[in-house]
Amino acid sequence: MHTYLAMFFGGDPELKYWRAGSAPKEKRQAQMKAWQEWNAGLAKRTALMTGYPLDIKGARINQSGGEEHVFPEESAGGFLVLKAESLAAAIAMLKDAPVVENGGSIEVRLCGEI
Repeated sequence: MHTYLAMFFGGDPELKYWRAGSAPKEKRQAQMKAWQEWNAGLAKRTALMTGYPLDIKGARINQSGGEEHVFPEESAGGFLVLKAESLAAAIAMLKDAPVVENGGSIEVRLCGEI
């Protein structure tokens, strides 16, 4: 088994984590249900390790220190860490994610061993 990081981009702008509270209630509920069902499917396969939506606000840290930062809307809106036998298996698990159904995309990368 390998560990993969899946980062979610794009999708319906109205349903972004930091903006979802202003989306129509029915649309919000349908989106939340879709994510819950999809995540439950990953959990049943024992593939899902962790994952969270990401807020647009955060910080950037470098040699000069850290400062608050608002990330562009094109940046990752969430992530999952999952276990899969191969990249092809990870792709198969991720291809029907709600973000893809809403016109977004996913970047998936193999995590190195520490």
